[in-house]
Amino acid sequence: MSLFLWILLGYVLLQGLYGLVMGCVAWWDRKIPAPEPFHLGPTAGTRGAVLVHGFADGPEAWRRQAEVLASKGWGVDVVLLSHSETEKEWL
Repeated sequence: MSLFLWILLGYVLLQGLYGLVMGCVAWWDRKIPAPEPFHLGPTAGTRGAVLVHGFADGPEAWRRQAEVLASKGWGVDVVLLSHSETEKEWL
């Protein structure tokens, strides 16, 4: 078999493997609930905090800190930012 056919066969097999992996990832993502912003603590008061997750995280990254602040009387809002937007669009 010529070198070209071996390269073509390898390419086709790699594309098939990539499609299989991405299909598994898409199937797994359907089982994970979408992240939701949340509020803890009093809704009215003098102290409040807004917690913003990093680029690769979501609101749940702040859950423990928000619970501690809420237990101390703070109203805490944890927001959900889109991962596809830039910082200018966030602001």
